[in-house]
Amino acid sequence: WAKSIGGSNFDYAKDIAIDANGSLYITGVFKNTVDFDPGSGTNSLTSNGQYDVFVLKLNSNGDHEWSVSFGGGSYDYGNKIGVDSFGNIWVTGSFRNTVDFDTGASTNDITSVGGEDVYVLKLNYLGSYVSVKTMGGASNDAATSMTIDPFGFVYISGTFEGTADFNPSNVTNQLTSNGN
Repeated sequence: WAKSIGGSNFDYAKDIAIDANGSLYITGVFKNTVDFDPGSGTNSLTSNGQYDVFVLKLNSNGDHEWSVSFGGGSYDYGNKIGVDSFGNIWVTGSFRNTVDFDTGASTNDITSVGGEDVYVLKLNYLGSYVSVKTMGGASNDAATSMTIDPFGFVYISGTFEGTADFNPSNVTNQLTSNGN
């Protein structure tokens, strides 16, 4: 099967993951309003700004299960997605300015330190917000790759400029780049 999803602007699928049941999880970016249900139903999401992140779940037949989005008024990117052995969905990428990472009715606003910062978002099997961790510095930082081990530990890599704090807790773990 093949499915088509998109709106009137540029919409990009950036990564896909498949769980043990054959369900597909897709992340990427979209702008304005997009119907994420590729079938006869409708599940429209509207971006908050330039680009927002979407997370879409399709079953093994390509039918829409759920779709959620998050973002702020600027450019926010969903670069990588994965599913752990417990059924949690993990998304990583970058964000600018203030973003509401809660995919539901509640709010969890986080403001970047500067430029683009890195985020790692955890959703449950229904696409509901569980937690988010952010990292970065005054320049541009982005997560571009991710893997999850069998124990549920998430590993990310990417790029950063200047000095950035890579410990999302209250303890500081700063690294300084050798250039851009």
